[in-house]
Amino acid sequence: MWETKESKIIYNGKVVKLRIDYLGDGENKVREVIQHPGAVAILPLISEDKVILVNQYRYPIGRWILEVPAGTLKEGESPEECALRELEVEVGYKAR
Repeated sequence: MWETKESKIIYNGKVVKLRIDYLGDGENKVREVIQHPGAVAILPLISEDKVILVNQYRYPIGRWILEVPAGTLKEGESPEECALRELEVEVGYKAR
């Protein structure tokens, strides 16, 4: 187990933070850490052999793709609450 000697936040964005941790165990290691609030992905089954997918534009790859409904946790929100919210927002369904 390494002891963190110092941490520096080098980027503080809307969704992620990037920090550098300086560790001391005699070798002075450096670690880059991405902090993210967490996310969920939902596989909505509407029958035994049918699922719902959503068409989302993904900027990093510059195109639209089919994917399962998903979303980022809001502050203080549990993964279960986030999943219920995203399912309703993205496809208009409420889970049972």
